[in-house]
Amino acid sequence: MQDRTPPLSDMSERLFGFLSAYQRLGNRQHTYDGITLSLAEVRMLDCIAQNPDTSLAQLSEALNQSRSASFQMVKRLTSMGLASKHTADSGHRVVVSLTRQGIRIHTQRVERLASLSQLIESVLERYPPEFLQSVDVLMGQLEEVWDSGLWLSDNTTARLEDDTAQDANDTGDVA
Repeated sequence: MQDRTPPLSDMSERLFGFLSAYQRLGNRQHTYDGITLSLAEVRMLDCIAQNPDTSLAQLSEALNQSRSASFQMVKRLTSMGLASKHTADSGHRVVVSLTRQGIRIHTQRVERLASLSQLIESVLERYPPEFLQSVDVLMGQLEEVWDSGLWLSDNTTARLEDDTAQDANDTGDVA
């Protein structure tokens, strides 16, 4: 039986193609009722939906961004008719809530994500658990590469070779 595994360079290229397709999906899925939202705006919309009548300070903290950035984003969502600001606690605190249109768009987003999740699960069900476990390990290792920042260095190859040699020593394999 002949080995049908593609060369690693082809797999790497395919992975980058997959990531590009995923990024395109991310961009496409944020258009609702003719309104296109950035990923940051979608995250803000989700946060407001999960925490109705929340303050700008609470939004900033929840989203790990500056109050200025949160203020600007709420201003954009308000101008699009998706959020509204009003006073609470007898006029002492300004809070943000979703409008009816904001709630409708958030609901559409949740439904789309559920639909996408079901479609992905129907594909994953076709594979044996051992294979899926290997894919899970692979994704974790790729995330480690991205998070390490090794690829940003001028001497990436030398550092990767050193890491590979160290891994071989750790497992008792000969490099």
